[in-house]
Amino acid sequence: MEETAPYPPLPEARGLRLRRFGTRLEDLEVDLSGEDRPRAITDVLVACTVPGRDAGFYWDLPVGKRVECLLVLAALDGAGEIGAGFRCECGQSLETTLTIDELLAAGRAAPDPVALTDGEAMHRVRRPSARDQAAWAAGEYADEEEMRRAIAVRLAEPGAEWDAAALHRMEGALDAADPLVRAAVEAACPDCGRTSEHEMDLAGFVLARLARAQDALLETVHLLASRYHWSEAEILALPAWRRARYVALLERETR
Repeated sequence: MEETAPYPPLPEARGLRLRRFGTRLEDLEVDLSGEDRPRAITDVLVACTVPGRDAGFYWDLPVGKRVECLLVLAALDGAGEIGAGFRCECGQSLETTLTIDELLAAGRAAPDPVALTDGEAMHRVRRPSARDQAAWAAGEYADEEEMRRAIAVRLAEPGAEWDAAALHRMEGALDAADPLVRAAVEAACPDCGRTSEHEMDLAGFVLARLARAQDALLETVHLLASRYHWSEAEILALPAWRRARYVALLERETR
């Protein structure tokens, strides 16, 4: 398996590549256990970008593009598809699976900005970034309607009027234009025949997989450090294939 993969070229980042997570010292610096998902995603992507990019680049990247990057990392980690389980209203358990290639193709077709028609007027709405997410999370709102309006005002060109109907159209347009943010899939129940829509948490799936890769790296460091008394940096300076060989030798001794 290749350790790096090209990321779909962006006007501001041609030649950007992503390497596999869970192989280097800087991968252990990423906190994947907390509640701040936007920051965790940013830290993962900064650590895995070849050549390096600063955090500001990823904070300003549309959320859907960030999910694309995560899907590339999942593929580098060996994932070919993402599966999710749901439950029908009748109680039947349902499962659906999408391939990484299908998801990446859907994300690459997303337009930015999104054109929103309101009667005879047309407004342009940009796709939200992680920096937008952080700003909304830090804000205080009287109710959900106020929060939704604040989102619209931040994303749209000045001059648009945001009543409930306009907000609904904007949200629908963004969902359609950026399918990886709210990855909705339809599943048909074999028992009752009802077709229902469900959301797949793509970012959550990838982050959980990367957390397992990070745990495996920590276990490798622990095993080699406890036996050979090498430092963390010395162990992770070794090529991955040599670390794996040392681990295999130690495991053979314990059989």
